Amino acid sequence: MTTYDVSPLEGFDPQLGLLLASLEDSRREWLENLDEPTPEAIVWQQHKGGPSIGALVLHMADCERYWFAQVVAGRPNDPELDAALMSEATDQDHGLWPHPPAKPWPWYLELLGRVSAQAREHLRGESAERVIQGSRDRFTLRWVVAHVLEHDAYHGGQVVMLHEDWKRRAAR
Repeated sequence: MTTYDVSPLEGFDPQLGLLLASLEDSRREWLENLDEPTPEAIVWQQHKGGPSIGALVLHMADCERYWFAQVVAGRPNDPELDAALMSEATDQDHGLWPHPPAKPWPWYLELLGRVSAQAREHLRGESAERVIQGSRDRFTLRWVVAHVLEHDAYHGGQVVMLHEDWKRRAAR
């Protein structure tokens, strides 16, 4: 019998460490349910301009980078990374998703992992209570990490469902 638990990641405020451990566990869960999509499955869109596995994963990495590196740490955009993550081409609020590169799945995982590791470094030594002033709203760092966790779980579920749909259609 397996015992599941999440313990706060060391080196972080305990509340942030617990949320980051939860993010890692959530990501582990949807990745385990995904299998390994082929490059064809990664770029497939149910409809023109709709989300694909690749576009969603790039968007997830882009959002994590945005919140942790840009909002929390105040780092400027990295034009090269923006291009790799297709930041400018993605407009999820209006349902417009770019056609991602037909790269092997490990390429996407490496990019997501690299962005996540860099983004998390911006949280070391930070307090969950820190308040960040946005352009319109204020939010705590605790809310930022919870928001990234929720965002990742939401899109991770979409990634799994897209792959299941692609496999059903490909089997016809």
